[in-house]
Amino acid sequence: MMMISVNYDAAIPIKKADVLIKHACRGGDFKKNSIIEKNRASAFDQILKTGNNANNNGFYHSQVGDKPEDQVSAVLFCPPNIPGEICKCCFRNLVPALLSNCSTQKEGVVWHTYFYYDCMARYSVGRKIVSVLDDWAWYRNPDSNNVKAVGLQKTIDSLLSRLTEEAAGGGAVKKFATGSAKYDGEEHVLYVVTMCSPDLSKPDCLKCLSKATTETPITNGVVYYLVDVISAELPLPPIIERHQCRGGDFESDVILKNRDSAIKNIKESFKNSSSYTGFYHSQVGEKPEEQVSAIMLCPPNVDVGLCKCCIQNVEAYLLKKCPTQREGIGWDEYPYLVCMLRFATGRNILSALDDWAWYYTADRDYVKAVALEETMDGLTSTLKERAAGGDTLRKHAFGSLTYDGIENELFVSLQCSPDISKDDCLKCLSKSRIEMRNCCSSKPLFSGRVMSTNCFFMYSHTSFFEPPTEFDTKATGAPDDVQQGPARAKLGSLMPSTWNTLQAACANSQTSSSHAAQATQATDRATYLQLYKLKTMIKNIPAAK
Repeated sequence: MMMISVNYDAAIPIKKADVLIKHACRGGDFKKNSIIEKNRASAFDQILKTGNNANNNGFYHSQVGDKPEDQVSAVLFCPPNIPGEICKCCFRNLVPALLSNCSTQKEGVVWHTYFYYDCMARYSVGRKIVSVLDDWAWYRNPDSNNVKAVGLQKTIDSLLSRLTEEAAGGGAVKKFATGSAKYDGEEHVLYVVTMCSPDLSKPDCLKCLSKATTETPITNGVVYYLVDVISAELPLPPIIERHQCRGGDFESDVILKNRDSAIKNIKESFKNSSSYTGFYHSQVGEKPEEQVSAIMLCPPNVDVGLCKCCIQNVEAYLLKKCPTQREGIGWDEYPYLVCMLRFATGRNILSALDDWAWYYTADRDYVKAVALEETMDGLTSTLKERAAGGDTLRKHAFGSLTYDGIENELFVSLQCSPDISKDDCLKCLSKSRIEMRNCCSSKPLFSGRVMSTNCFFMYSHTSFFEPPTEFDTKATGAPDDVQQGPARAKLGSLMPSTWNTLQAACANSQTSSSHAAQATQATDRATYLQLYKLKTMIKNIPAAK
């Protein structure tokens, strides 16, 4: 079988190093709008619907089609230690990208680095791919920084030997293993993750992981390793229930129905993606004391699908934590966004500045910075005016500055719910800056986020300005506006520099040397996100002895 090495680094701008989508396609083309295209869309659709409720340890398969030559076998795969709702969000971005990049090819695979971990989607026309070891596509995502260590390779070989056997022997449900080891006089610690798709046999998993140690990850297996920089205590990042409730309990079924209807109206608003601005308000009820007012807020520059996924997660725990309280608010966060859902009974919260609920989340790692506070104050002062000066559809601004010479680069994003006035927006953002100083930037931490009832404040030393785009899958396959070539994205969601880079890379079948050189210029920000990816992957690693 011919081996195809895929390198799409040229299509990935450095500032987007935390969201990588790489793909490989092969086989002759099938016709547009054919039964094969419909079968492929249906196969993925079945998996996504099943994945909402089933716990498959991150592995899902579906096969659709009557005639053997028209059958499509599809697989979705993510780490088994990732919560299902996060895995599902990764799939939501992955499948449309695959349908766009391999629009009419008979086989395709795509990997997506999202929220600090990798997930994979693949399909094949005319052959079943479950329990089959394939070796035709892989990609590598190396860190460009070198570690000064003695005995690293020997430690890797020893640890991989043990973890490869452990993962391969995991059975038909899960083939996954993690471990760590100290070396070089206990000066360094090595962390390793190995996993195979659980449909493989033990011998095939062993073969796959042996290959993955040199070309990782490939179509059936993954190996990650990281040296130093993280502690031996590596918990899985939880879906933190960020919420607050207030007000006495209600006992009225009418209020309950009004609240459910108001939130349902918000979720229905996602169906009209053309009018999406990141903000929606709904009020339901006839009697003033029974009326329920509900609001959702996402950044306006993220795709509607990501916002929807975020809001659905908030809804699930908000209604659980505030089941009969008269007011409640919940937040959730992903690499490119924070989102909010809130409700109030007996009062209209539209255009009202509230100050009763605040929440922050901070990075545990520090940044070596001298002028962070001064730089943030100057940048925030400019961005506050720009955000507050927005219209009734969006009040959102972001920007970046280098400081300490060119040693550091600061990225800041500010947002108010667009229903409040300019003065109220300025008040909210001013207080959020104080909260940010108290929790995060004065320490100084690498990143921080402050969330309230009416505004968001985010900063980091890696860019979160270019959220991934998601294409709306349809029963007949990818929509027309993304079928003209790989990586066709919504222009409104990409900065011009990114779009130009994507166009230039996708216009050529081979990676140009200039793009390849640009792609290898990894930064500390990319290294930092690699660190967090490994933190997520390595769950319950025993402390190195």
